[in-house]
Amino acid sequence: GTEMINAQDERIAEIKAIQSENKPVEKAGKGMDVAVSMPNITFGRQVHEGDILYSEMSEENFRNLKKNKQYLSSDEISVLQEISAVKRKKKATWGV
Repeated sequence: GTEMINAQDERIAEIKAIQSENKPVEKAGKGMDVAVSMPNITFGRQVHEGDILYSEMSEENFRNLKKNKQYLSSDEISVLQEISAVKRKKKATWGV
């Protein structure tokens, strides 16, 4: 059910399901090979090889995570920085 955005902060789709080794999983972690099902997406049209997709998040959720960054891994902090950079392309003060 997580909504995904691209590097231009454009909505791509909502995740319908994730599978690892033909078994459903609730989430994917770093280094996992998974298949992600997103309805109404055609590979090569809306999504291309090499595209990076991000989980959509509200400014409020971002600020809460930023306040509690001592509980996050360096990889998680790095992804939050990438998401904030994407969001700030449309709104310079996003998450501040």
